[in-house]
Amino acid sequence: MSKLVQIGAFAAVAITAVVVVAFRVATGPGVTVDASSIKPSQLASRAPALSFIDDTASDSLTVQSLPAGDERRHYKPTCQRTAASSSYLLCLNRSGNLLLPFQATLFTLDLQEVKTVPIEGVPSRSRLSPDGKYFATTSFVTGDSYAAELFSTRTVIFSTAAGSDAGLNLEAFDLIINGEPFRFVDANIWGVTFVAGQDRFFATAAFNGHRYLVDGDITKRTMVVLRDNVECPSLSPDGLRLVYKKRVEEGQYPKWRFHMLDLVTNTERPLSEDRSIDDQVAWLDDDTIMYAAPNGDAHDIWKLGIAGGKPELMLKGAHSPGVIPPRG
Repeated sequence: MSKLVQIGAFAAVAITAVVVVAFRVATGPGVTVDASSIKPSQLASRAPALSFIDDTASDSLTVQSLPAGDERRHYKPTCQRTAASSSYLLCLNRSGNLLLPFQATLFTLDLQEVKTVPIEGVPSRSRLSPDGKYFATTSFVTGDSYAAELFSTRTVIFSTAAGSDAGLNLEAFDLIINGEPFRFVDANIWGVTFVAGQDRFFATAAFNGHRYLVDGDITKRTMVVLRDNVECPSLSPDGLRLVYKKRVEEGQYPKWRFHMLDLVTNTERPLSEDRSIDDQVAWLDDDTIMYAAPNGDAHDIWKLGIAGGKPELMLKGAHSPGVIPPRG
């Protein structure tokens, strides 16, 4: 292992904007209405709403009332990845900048643009903290798959506060192993999931040929290594469980299986989805996870109870699900 090396400065470039975005909403084939009359905040006013990317509508950011029905409301711009919280929607999309072609745009639930920050690389993962304080982006700087042996990611945590545009590159955080700080030149970080009401997160840190679960502290700029063979963790709304991908077969085409870690008892067990799924799950509620599985050139969103049972098809032609909690 390489000892701690000098910490570099955090690199951050951001563009802030607070404007009302001219969205239009598709409520059905050939039917559109002014988005000002139907906003995501209204859809989640009394019951949760589901946000996702609609593969059948040019990858539009889409919001649908729960329980999921037939009506999908599409909002522009298109997204490669999205995330939701009780206060914001996050969209990772194209920027039009030839040098930095992708960006992350943060919106309020009333569709006001809060800020836009550039992303280095191709978008892969995104998350919003439940309290709306932070958002995280992961992108591939080189490579395009977590199954590959050689790839490089860039994971950055941003504040959602207007005017606070500097992001924290997690590669500049200390990795704490057995109480000692280390830094690895080959480290890749991805799959952030935030702890509600705290400046903490969980993520995957890969180095020396292993993929570790880490417990991160934004204030201390540290990530404590907890256990091996964990990818893309996702924390339950009650903060008691983590679900993540665990490799069950290595090689050129590795296979994953979802596992759940009880943070109270520190016990791990596999979930009943037996397909190899390359996604960071989202939580529909404290007892149910959601994830996207490929279906030809598109995706479908599935849900699975953590207590067992068979996966259920939730939405066809969609991916990157997230829940907007009710506001009233």
